[in-house]
Amino acid sequence: YGRHDRFEPPVFAFLPSVAISSLELIRDFNPAWDGDLLMGTLKDQSLWRIRVDRAGRVQERERLEVGHRIRDVEVRADGSVAATTDDGTLLVLTRAG
Repeated sequence: YGRHDRFEPPVFAFLPSVAISSLELIRDFNPAWDGDLLMGTLKDQSLWRIRVDRAGRVQERERLEVGHRIRDVEVRADGSVAATTDDGTLLVLTRAG
């Protein structure tokens, strides 16, 4: 749209926008996900797991459909992941046994 010469271009962009609401670094949840980012969305009503390489490039992304507008995502001390929605629903992801 405009020129933004003073800023770095984004590493990755969702077009059209998914309305990102929160972003968390995953730690001690599951070895397959540790080090990835978990992103909540409003418009897309989903969680996204995003793997970024050491150079800062997005290597993989996975959409986890929730069907609710995700307001906040938090990695808890016990290793679980909690997400809250606009309608007051609390979603909790735990490690598989």
